[in-house]
Amino acid sequence: MATVSERIEVLVPVSTAYNEWTQFESFPRFMHAVQDVTQVDDATNRWTVSVAGVERTFRTRITEQVPDEVIAWETIDGKGHNGRVTFTSIEVAESEPDPDNLHVAGSGPFVAGLEVTAATRGLHVTPEPEEPAMPKGRPGTLVEVEITWDDETFLEKLGDKLGLDDAQVKRDLRRFKKLVEAEGAEGEWRGEIHDG
Repeated sequence: MATVSERIEVLVPVSTAYNEWTQFESFPRFMHAVQDVTQVDDATNRWTVSVAGVERTFRTRITEQVPDEVIAWETIDGKGHNGRVTFTSIEVAESEPDPDNLHVAGSGPFVAGLEVTAATRGLHVTPEPEEPAMPKGRPGTLVEVEITWDDETFLEKLGDKLGLDDAQVKRDLRRFKKLVEAEGAEGEWRGEIHDG
């Protein structure tokens, strides 16, 4: 069995992150290997995935679902696959200002790594800003994912050993972050399932 555990902070309230994640049919928008997810009923989904050129279809059953907290699933046919995603409300702290990203007017021989000469003195030198700092006190969500599956083929086992699965889940989570921060959730089912 292969297991991947990854996490990411997203700059949306926990309800928005949870609502987007529970729109299962949108998984192909941010999960690279997922070709299709069809919701059969409130607790059952049919997945089609393609890993290392091998396409598989299986059904999953939601075993636990608590709005804004957790969703967990397991396969009920096909390849062994289960997972759990938790959502924790966090406050995203503001980064301290980076002095290299400030407007500087000829204040020394080097400014933001650029040499200041007589010809450039008095000009404002502003380097390319890095990723913008998140404002202090904004609501955010810590999304933690754990997925376990049977790695049957040689390529699947090799991918696990080389850490390719972890890297793919990280990329998928970054795509989820972009999606949910740009769009938010459009609709949701907020029911609970216990002991699926």
